[in-house]
Parts: sequence; structure tokens; C-alpha cells
Amino acid sequence: SPGNAFTASRIIGTNTATNLTLLLDANGLTGFSETTATIPLLIGTNGLSNLPASSLTVSTTNFPGLGTWSVSTNTTNLSLVYQPVPLNLATTNLPSGLTGNSYRAALAATGGVAPFLWSLASGTLPDGLSISDEGILDGSPTAPGQFMLSIRVTDSAGISTNRSLQINITDPLQITTATLADGTRGSSYTTSLEATGGTGGYLWTILSGSLPDGLNLATNGVITGSPTAAGPTSFVVQVNDSSLQSTTQLVSLEVLPPVDPYSAWSSGVAWDKYNSDPSADPDLDGRSNLMEYTSGSSPLLSEGPLLETSFTNTGGQSFLILKFRRSASATDATFEVVTSSNLTTWAPLARSTGGNSFTNVDSQTSVMEVDADETGVLKEVTLKDGTPVGTQPRRFLR
Repeated sequence: SPGNAFTASRIIGTNTATNLTLLLDANGLTGFSETTATIPLLIGTNGLSNLPASSLTVSTTNFPGLGTWSVSTNTTNLSLVYQPVPLNLATTNLPSGLTGNSYRAALAATGGVAPFLWSLASGTLPDGLSISDEGILDGSPTAPGQFMLSIRVTDSAGISTNRSLQINITDPLQITTATLADGTRGSSYTTSLEATGGTGGYLWTILSGSLPDGLNLATNGVITGSPTAAGPTSFVVQVNDSSLQSTTQLVSLEVLPPVDPYSAWSSGVAWDKYNSDPSADPDLDGRSNLMEYTSGSSPLLSEGPLLETSFTNTGGQSFLILKFRRSASATDATFEVVTSSNLTTWAPLARSTGGNSFTNVDSQTSVMEVDADETGVLKEVTLKDGTPVGTQPRRFLR
């Protein structure tokens, strides 16, 4: 047996043998051969005087690499001792697996005396996996997680050794984004591609096709930019996780032409049979639909005057006050208060553009704005003319 002496007390050879080869395997001596064979030679009781030690060789071709044999002789016996290579569980890492997919991994050992018996010493295998006596881990895992195991291997001599191993099970990597939110030509755009499963640290690329001009995809899956052309587009994205698993998905994105603010406002009005043309006045209150839009009033409900006038006295002089409302959402409109002495040539006193607050153009004119509703969209504008009443023959404001 391994580690114990095997003694051959009687070996038949020939007295003219020039070389004796002993054939060994894990169980000991299996035979011998000689270069010549003439007169029988008794090795044992008659000693080994007729066989020089230099002519003795050992062949382990039937049992290579699994241990070593040592040979010793004296005048009466030939001793053979086999020492196997120590048992070692050679598997140091187990491959990752995916839920719902077949899994198979073969455990390996070196040294020891075959055959080996494999088992789970401690820990819990992923649901759906099992380990065979032959060291095969296989099955189909049903849930993700990190599983710490202690695997044991035992050789035929009863020697055992354990090793701690880990199995990582993840859900299959999957891109969940197929259609991106619409963008608008000329407007800032930001969105993100999304994926589930796999092992974190996603890396995104475009595999085929391209994003609309003006947009870019970062490796973290964020798409940003300002599209320069309207129209639908599609492209294939690929995501890789930290375990080098990858998957692809066809993604679509449509860039819409910009909608002017007036059209957006008009689309929210229940025109029904009423005329929606900007110049029309369906409620007959003297304000066109365009004026209703810019002043934040309803085109279908007759309301009071668009402009209120009054006077204020400062330092013994009277000044004209204009009060009106404007809609801050009318970003495509320019508001101006202008003055003239002849109704032909007009000069600006104050102005608002792009939905921004009024600012005075004439240094003598003062203008103030306050919110006219809780949304902050409707503004009430109060303007004080800087020229006192009566200091000019004629003065018109509009």
C-alpha cells in the first residue's frame, strides 16, 4: 500500500543477466525483464551477489507522474517503497453562471491515488445545481447570488482535502430600452439606456447605425446633445458587463420639428367651430387670437380691456400709467411700449423678448412686473411714462 514497503523475497532471474528491469505500478511489482536468459538465478535466500546494483533499474511507465518508487537491496531481500504525490484539489476558480441556462464545471485533483470521490463539505449549492461523485457540477441555476462552497475530494487511500470556492450566478444581461423619448430639433436632449442582469459596470457602445446628428452616447449609457435634424432613426446598441457578458438591442428614436409656442398654445384650445387663425377674434372682444395668446387670456371668452390707463402725481406733475398683462410662455413674442408725437414715428420706452421680464429702453421710463397668477406664467406689467403730461403738445403711447 502507498507509503509501506513491498518486499520481494524470491525473484527468479538468470545468473548471466546483464540488466534486470522491475515493472511497477500503484499496486507494487507487476513483473520484470532481463536482457539475457540462460541459467536461473535465485535472488533472496542466495543473496544478490550475482546481480550488481548498477544493473538494477525501475520502470513505472504503467503509473507515470503519480508518485515515486524507491528501491533498496541487501543480501537477502529486495525492498520497493511507493510514495504517492500528495492529494491536491487543483480547481481554484469556478465559472460564473446564468439563471435559466445550463451550467457545467468539472472539478480536478492532482496527486493522491485514483479514483477520487467528490462531495460538498459545507455551504449551499445554487438551487438547480448538484455535484456528482465524479466531481461534475451541473444543472440549471434558478436564482442569482454569490454562493460560497467548501468542496472535498477523497482518494482511494482515504486521504481527503478541501478547498473553498465561489460560484457567482447572475440573471442574463438584457437591454430594457427599445424606444427612446422623442427629441426636438434644436433643443437640448438627455436620456439614458437601461439594462438588467449581468454583473455591474455596464459599458455601452453603438454596434451599428448611428445617433441623430448632434447627439452622443457616453459609455455609461447616457445620450446627450441637441439634435440638428428632424426625423426617425434606429440603431443597434451593445452593452458589456464586468464579466464580459454582452447583448445587443435595436433602439429607435424620433426627432420632431420644433413646435412654435403659439401652435402649442393653440393646440390646447377647444376651437370646435371657432376660427383658430391668429388674426381671428372668435369671442368678439376686440382682441385677436394672437393678442389673447400673448396676454394670457381666453380666445373663446370675451373679457375686458386689454390695456388700463391711469395717472399718478409726482412732485406736482402728472404722469401716465399703463397697466396690462403678458404671458411668459409666449416666448416667440416681442412686447414693446412705444411713444410718438405724430402717430407716424414711434420710439420704444420698454421691451420684453423671449418671455423675459420688461426692461426700460428710455431712462426716464419705469416698469415693474408682478405675478398675476400662482403659476408665475401670467405677469402684470405696470409702466410709468417718464414724460409729464402737458409738457409736449401731443404724446401718444401704445
